[in-house]
Amino acid sequence: MVETACLFQQCCIRHNSLVQASKGTTIVMPEQRVSYVYHLHQGIVGYFRTSDKGREVVDYFIVPPHFIGLAGFAGMDRRDPVFHLAEARAITPVLYCKTKREAVWDLLDDRKSRSQIMDMICGTVYFMTAPAPLVSDLGPRVIAILDALARSIGVTDPAGNIAIPGITHDDIAAMCKATRPTVSRVLERLEQRGIIVIGRRNIDVMKPLALRHKRWS
Repeated sequence: MVETACLFQQCCIRHNSLVQASKGTTIVMPEQRVSYVYHLHQGIVGYFRTSDKGREVVDYFIVPPHFIGLAGFAGMDRRDPVFHLAEARAITPVLYCKTKREAVWDLLDDRKSRSQIMDMICGTVYFMTAPAPLVSDLGPRVIAILDALARSIGVTDPAGNIAIPGITHDDIAAMCKATRPTVSRVLERLEQRGIIVIGRRNIDVMKPLALRHKRWS
């Protein structure tokens, strides 16, 4: 669970709710009217679309403490309807809070709160627009994703190992925009180096610092 309430929970109590959703849950749909601002606390959310070949692909993913979409902040100077542009779906079990859009507008009138929110918006934009990895960069990309998963949904045991539950090779491949066999080869190399142990429905991180230092040499 979330250790401390976020800004929206603290300041928008009457207009905020905390939501737990299972893997595969759709949070917003394309052309859905925007009524809330969504702040991710735990888990991974992906943005899905259908490619020109009719296949479902993930454009990018969001990890805490970023926003699930920024449409809630669009059109604040007018009352015309605003709509989401893509489907946001939980790639892992997630925990997020949703706050009525109008309550967030009111919060922006406070200088301190506005500064915090703008920092959060900038962080989300930076995360979403980071350059896509080249094929040769797949190793560091997988490491970065494993690190994000370990930090957001990982369960740490007394020895300091971190279990990432409910994650498949297909999930990681979707996040990397790579094929499953290619990602599996990267994961096997990490396992050979003793950084992770691959289970049937989970990955155990034995050397968390190796992930956080992004070592791949």
